[in-house]
Amino acid sequence: MFRSSRFTVLAAALLASGCGHVPVSTMWALRNFDGLGVDPAFLRAAVRTPRARSSRGRVA
Repeated sequence: MFRSSRFTVLAAALLASGCGHVPVSTMWALRNFDGLGVDPAFLRAAVRTPRARSSRGRVA
């Protein structure tokens, strides 16, 4: 019993920590966002990588 409750608390803490990096203004703007109604062809993402791993200008 104690082991499963410890796992539950740990899982909840890990899931909650992921929300800590989203600004409150973004959460407010996305409060009515419907993920099922989005066309995946129009999605874009910004990714930050270290300069040493940047592939800009190089063809892989």
